[in-house]
Amino acid sequence: MKAKSLTRINILIVVSVLCWYGRAASAALPKSTTIRASTTKEKSVSTELKQPPKWLEACNQLAPCTNILCSLAPLSTILHVSRSKSVGSLPLLPYSSMIANGFVWALYGHLAHLPNVKYANMVGIMLGSYYFKEWTAAAAASVSGAIIYHKLAITWIVLM
Repeated sequence: MKAKSLTRINILIVVSVLCWYGRAASAALPKSTTIRASTTKEKSVSTELKQPPKWLEACNQLAPCTNILCSLAPLSTILHVSRSKSVGSLPLLPYSSMIANGFVWALYGHLAHLPNVKYANMVGIMLGSYYFKEWTAAAAASVSGAIIYHKLAITWIVLM
């Protein structure tokens, strides 16, 4: 069962990366410049954006969805941790990394005026925070010193 789950997650990650690449390629399309003469013999320059291919437009919608699906991947594990009140040998690093990564990408989406990037990663921040909270609640007594370092790292990334 774990192999099937990992294969699905790997496929989602590959699709997500390809779609983010497509989004970046769409943003980098060159502008075409047309020069036309006006009635007063002056030249006016207008720039027009080339239309991106249809697959890039599909990736624009698909990438945020795959991002959210990848953020939902650890949900069943965290629900099990929450029910059993034991983290076993599960590390905290993926969840703290999810928060930091989501914050950096959401900030980029905000600054670049890309709402798809911004809101999809805000979902990642919220899910990562929930996973972090549940993991720390289940492991509070056994690894309290390590949790401090994760909180410091997340705070440092957010404040940078």
